[in-house]
Amino acid sequence: MKKLSGDWKFLLVFSSIVLALIVITGVLAPNREDRDPTPTTWNSGAAGAKAAYILLGQLGYNEDRWERPEAELSTLDAAHSTLILAEPYPSFAAFTDKNRQQPFIDFLHHGGRILATGAIAAIFLPDAKVTQPDRLLTDLCITTPEGPGPLARAGELEMAAPVRWNSDDPAVRVSQTCNNGAVVVSYPEGSGEVVWWASATPLTNQGLHNDADLRLLLASVGAPD
Repeated sequence: MKKLSGDWKFLLVFSSIVLALIVITGVLAPNREDRDPTPTTWNSGAAGAKAAYILLGQLGYNEDRWERPEAELSTLDAAHSTLILAEPYPSFAAFTDKNRQQPFIDFLHHGGRILATGAIAAIFLPDAKVTQPDRLLTDLCITTPEGPGPLARAGELEMAAPVRWNSDDPAVRVSQTCNNGAVVVSYPEGSGEVVWWASATPLTNQGLHNDADLRLLLASVGAPD
């Protein structure tokens, strides 16, 4: 097993302390019934992403909950922005719009980074192809890291993996697999980069308790600048 570098160790320890403080102060407590399965930054249940949102803010990221039309992505400083599409629920108009990818492609071509999770998010990504796995997994998959890249160096993940990346494009780097199917990949698009996960598990309140999932999130979103 590869040893973590000093920078990784410091960042992981610091992040773990902040995350523990968030949990202790009750980020997860208010949602007692915990029935919300959506990984939104408002959801404090196990499947929510509220802890990740607060944690990234504590680490110096300038965050914004994007609630504007996709066309307004052009107003962002794309080269210093990461757009996270965590299991989005597009409107019917988005599904039927042949140009639905264009705002995201323009964002990427201006140097932006997109972290997308799940099958639905893939409809906004250029050249994205996902498929169902050969067999249905009812539990979390323990992934296998592939290659030397930062997404692989995160280590073995605990991830729900309902879909697989289905492309043999040589530009696509496969960083994590589950039963030989690609579940974490990345590829360049214009001056930007796409990172895709099979599900949002690693950034959820429950998933962040796993150190490797936390490392994957930090490697996927990029530096705080």
